[in-house]
Amino acid sequence: MSENTTLHVWPLETGITDLPADISTLSTAEVGRIRAAWSMRKAATPDAAVLHSALDELNREWSIETGVVEGIFEVDRSISQSLIADGLTLGVVARGASVKDPAAVLAHLWDHMNSLNLMFEMAGSGQNLTVEKIKELHAALTRSQASVELLDDKGRKGSIPLVHGDWKQWPSNVVRDEKHLTYCLPARVASEMDRLVQMHNAHIASGVPAEVQAAWLLHRLTQIRPFQDGNGRVAHTLASMILHRANLFPVTLDRDDAARYIESLEMADAGDLRPLSLLIVRNQRRSYQRVVNAIERSRPGPSTLEEAVQRLSDIAALRDDARMARILSRISLFRKSLLDHLATAVDGVKAPLIAINPLVEMQASESSQNSHNRFHTELRHLIERTWQPAPKRPFAWVQVEGALDGAWQLVVLIHAVAPDMDESLQAVAVTNVNGEWEPIPVEPINWPSDSMDLAGPAEAEQWLKSALTITLGMLTRRLATPK
Repeated sequence: MSENTTLHVWPLETGITDLPADISTLSTAEVGRIRAAWSMRKAATPDAAVLHSALDELNREWSIETGVVEGIFEVDRSISQSLIADGLTLGVVARGASVKDPAAVLAHLWDHMNSLNLMFEMAGSGQNLTVEKIKELHAALTRSQASVELLDDKGRKGSIPLVHGDWKQWPSNVVRDEKHLTYCLPARVASEMDRLVQMHNAHIASGVPAEVQAAWLLHRLTQIRPFQDGNGRVAHTLASMILHRANLFPVTLDRDDAARYIESLEMADAGDLRPLSLLIVRNQRRSYQRVVNAIERSRPGPSTLEEAVQRLSDIAALRDDARMARILSRISLFRKSLLDHLATAVDGVKAPLIAINPLVEMQASESSQNSHNRFHTELRHLIERTWQPAPKRPFAWVQVEGALDGAWQLVVLIHAVAPDMDESLQAVAVTNVNGEWEPIPVEPINWPSDSMDLAGPAEAEQWLKSALTITLGMLTRRLATPK
């Protein structure tokens, strides 16, 4: 191998690096929604045996697909489905055309299952991660693996016994796409793993989102490659432990994810962890749906038509109720944020107006039942003609009301754009001068469901100032017009 084909995956000068100071782009609100939906689903499934059976299916899928993705064995897709549904048995494994040694494959599968259970115990203990626990997981995951194939720096192959539960003694050399990939030197592994554990435990203490923790730990461990083999399996297991502690699911990257997984690791090598974090989030969404489907399959079939209809209705209501609760929470946050910005803006203009006319009145307030009724009686058609899509329930208001030679209002309506599909919100503005409602010519402001802003759009304050400026300008023109 020539020097110009060598790629140092592990940074030679710095070693592994910590998370960036700003991690806002690495997380997404979807993880919270998945967690909430899963909590509601568990609460709606009182039969512990049904839950256990559904999660066992997911764990078997993890055991199979982790082995396939990491190149430990080959199992046909149809055989995988049978193993997931019916259990890990030698008879099913042996039916696979691609399986060369069924007994060996079954042994690896049970190593993976037992290691997953060990991980659950570690996660449930509440104790910090240690290098000893990482070594213990490696020993469990590779228990049935006797040897490992090595490449030297000349590309020559050889085989050595695999040491279970201890750091590598030989350099890691991998060839991918005609590139020679190198990793942490054996002499540096112990100190790098100490650093990795220290950084990870600091992430827990500082409240780093679970999907960001998982992506970071998975990638950095594969950068170090501390064991002679089994690093990918250990990395997947550790990432799964983080998510399990957060009431989520193991990181089950299946064979269809393999190319995207490698690509996301390479992007993380270059400093961009977001694709790997998003891949984990996508995986959590898929795992949630698979568990829900398994729960439904495990339940006894309905005995009557009425029961079947009720069961479908319950599933729909559960999903709708969870989504609506999140929408109402977001509306409440958005309304409070807008009201705070509006009150600040009013304070900034009220004093100069009072200096001109001591009788000026001006105050910011939020929605009431009366303003909800006014939406239906006075404004709905105006807003529907002006903006598409038209505002839908649920909604809320913030407003500024004043009096200066007549009454006037600025009303901001916050509403869900498509409450039957997602949790995106929008705010539109209208004004009323002496009983005449008009739309304010400012584009609606949007708060997408996947926004990283925690209390509404970052540009909301400037948007409100623009709306208030236009309102006061319209009022000024009205007052200047001869009666």
